[in-house]
Amino acid sequence: PEDRPRVEQAIERLQDGHTAEIEHRVNEHEDYQRWVSVRGQPIRNDDGEVVRIVGSVMEITERKERERQLQQFRRAVESSGHAIYLTDRDGVIEYVNPAFETMTGYTAEEAIGETPQILRSGEHAPAFYEDLWETILDGQVWRNEVINRRKDGEQFMIDQTIAPVTDESGEITHFLAVNIDITEEQATERELAILRTAIDSAHSPLVLSDPHREDNPLVYVN
Repeated sequence: PEDRPRVEQAIERLQDGHTAEIEHRVNEHEDYQRWVSVRGQPIRNDDGEVVRIVGSVMEITERKERERQLQQFRRAVESSGHAIYLTDRDGVIEYVNPAFETMTGYTAEEAIGETPQILRSGEHAPAFYEDLWETILDGQVWRNEVINRRKDGEQFMIDQTIAPVTDESGEITHFLAVNIDITEEQATERELAILRTAIDSAHSPLVLSDPHREDNPLVYVN
């Protein structure tokens, strides 16, 4: 019922002598609802009057379901707080989500068609990337911490996971990368390491207790 107004418009186009093509649902019951693709062509007589309509109907329920699932996946990816990008088998970027744009400073238009090399900071040796490619081309998931460079030149660190995407035959067609910015966490860990080194090297005895526990136990001594 929800699609009937559009179908009626298509019929009016056919009656006016125009070709019409439409996708719509059939059957009122949700447990047996189907999608069809309908194409109609008017047939005219010698006077140019529409006397018949010839058409074809093809069921497209499976295709519409795949499209629905794809839309759900796309919305989930675009809403994700993690920077995500998709490349083809050669590493050429085909898609980036909004979080990628925010993290890197590159817009989707600037990144698509490029490779992730636009983010390289120069901090990793070639062997680092060789291991990455050997892993994912072998069909395995690769994960590591990577120092990258934003569009403005500022370096940042990510926890990166890259997974191969395969088709129905198991052939690798794409790679999906999920990136979590850990720059602040790494800076905090470095500060804590420096502080611990300073305390451990102090010439005076230092102790740390836990006042939140009733017996106020010692939890650290240098």
